[in-house]
Amino acid sequence: MLKSFVLALFFGFLCASPEQARNQPPKVQKDAQLQASLESTGARLVSALEKGDSAALFSLFSKGGVVFEIDGPTVPLAFLKKTFSEKRSYYCRFFDTACMREESAEMRKKLQAKPSSSPENCYRDRILRSPERHVKAFVNSSDRETWGQISIYVRNDDRERYSGAEVPLDFELSLEDGVWKIVNVEPN
Repeated sequence: MLKSFVLALFFGFLCASPEQARNQPPKVQKDAQLQASLESTGARLVSALEKGDSAALFSLFSKGGVVFEIDGPTVPLAFLKKTFSEKRSYYCRFFDTACMREESAEMRKKLQAKPSSSPENCYRDRILRSPERHVKAFVNSSDRETWGQISIYVRNDDRERYSGAEVPLDFELSLEDGVWKIVNVEPN
């Protein structure tokens, strides 16, 4: 019974007219605004990646830097700016497959590791080569913190283990001065 009520309330809110939405409690209105803002940020993220617009992508990064690995360090914005201007490292991960593969091969050689059996593509190429893709945005808001997640689901990933499956490119965001900024790029 309670589950039915919650579902009816949720779908009623989604289908509400602008006037009905304005009459919602302040927290519901704020959550809807945050969701719309996060979805807009997701659209800008996809556009930047599709167009290869590194300046547009860079503008979405947090002033405090970005984490790229599980439990990894926060990469300072100044370092990201340097790698983007030199078109290496993190820039390659987003926009240049050949560069990314070359750097990966060099690192593997230094570590005396075997060459990769399934080379990866940069985010831009994965998005552009995907015959279908969709974006999901999720806001988690409490009294203490608000964060968001944007997942860009792509198909046609070359990697053997994911061949033909939908693979998410996940980004965690936080609000900085009322604007969503990327704080974590999850490995996949």
